[in-house]
Amino acid sequence: MKIAAWGHPYSEFPEGQDSPDDFKRKFEWWGSCGIERYIPFVSASGTAYYASNRLTVDRDLLALIVPAAREVGMEVHPILGLGPMGAGSDERLYKVDVERHGITDDDVPSWAKGWTCPSSEENRADAEAEAREVAENYEIQGIHLDHVRYPNTSQINTYPCECKACCEAREPWLGHGVLTEEDLAMPGAIYREIQHRNACVRDIAERSRRVADDHGLVMSMAARAWYLVSAAAEGQDWPRWCEDGLLDFICPMNYNLSDDIFKKLIDDDVRLVGHTKTALYPGVGRS
Repeated sequence: MKIAAWGHPYSEFPEGQDSPDDFKRKFEWWGSCGIERYIPFVSASGTAYYASNRLTVDRDLLALIVPAAREVGMEVHPILGLGPMGAGSDERLYKVDVERHGITDDDVPSWAKGWTCPSSEENRADAEAEAREVAENYEIQGIHLDHVRYPNTSQINTYPCECKACCEAREPWLGHGVLTEEDLAMPGAIYREIQHRNACVRDIAERSRRVADDHGLVMSMAARAWYLVSAAAEGQDWPRWCEDGLLDFICPMNYNLSDDIFKKLIDDDVRLVGHTKTALYPGVGRS
């Protein structure tokens, strides 16, 4: 069994506690715990924690992470993606017309309001550019995708995105841009909507795979658990990606405090990808 750990270096190494010695001590400790792969967030809401020419740079934490990890034989797989991590203009974010739906702005979760929509080709190109920028400038071992999907089904099942790109994509097959309650009652309309989401999200995965291959890197992803309830409807058909060889290892986010539910999710993971060449790292955490 191998152990990998997701990390938030901007909070693990706050200002004033981010010297090379601070990193050295922390990575020595993590290494003694058996961690072999460190998977850090290196951007958030348009802010970079690496030397970026595209995003606003806070601190170049990745430049300190890489040598500290190397000293203890630990791999580094920076997290890249969309969702609340991405940057872009308002028209490229998840959108819902609260007045038309008879709800208030407070009814829309804060995380959904700032979600970078995968339907936008510009957003998908940004994700690829970020991956390429990190891969070209740091001695990392892999690229790890996260938030590469549409907002949670708890939001989009009732309020599908109404951004410009989503509406334009629906026009040819729906005849109008915004999905109505009547549309959402038609299985065919739901099928076409989910089909579109999966095409857009897979495009990000394929772009990232090309970057990884160009630089001899491993590619992996933090995947949504509950495949049929959440992942597939949010455009993240990760079992198919594993079958098609897009991912070298997969980390389903099976966070649950119930042993029975946690076991069920792992059983699901094994059934979905156990026959592929993709290594499985079940995610452990609180939820």
